Amino acid sequence: MVSKAKKIVEVQLNRSLRSNVEVVSRCHFDLPAVIKVPSNLDDGTPFPTSYWLTCPMYNKKVGSLESHGLIKELDKQLNENEDLRKLWSDRQRSYEEERNK
Repeated sequence: MVSKAKKIVEVQLNRSLRSNVEVVSRCHFDLPAVIKVPSNLDDGTPFPTSYWLTCPMYNKKVGSLESHGLIKELDKQLNENEDLRKLWSDRQRSYEEERNK
């Protein structure tokens, strides 16, 4: 990771990174918004999350959506919509395959 981007991500997260990460998405200010974290950190510690939202503004927006019931609504849609449920299941499998590479 480029040193400048690493410093920005560390400021966004308010902590030092424990591994090299890859910026996979940037916001409209061209700042890191999402990073990809390796399955195992540099010290060998397993890390369960591949993609990490680092942008404080986006985190606030996502938190607001969650607190207003978005997850319950999505769960409801998954239970009621077979096509959506299949897409979700397929993505879960592809994520697991990607994670286990």
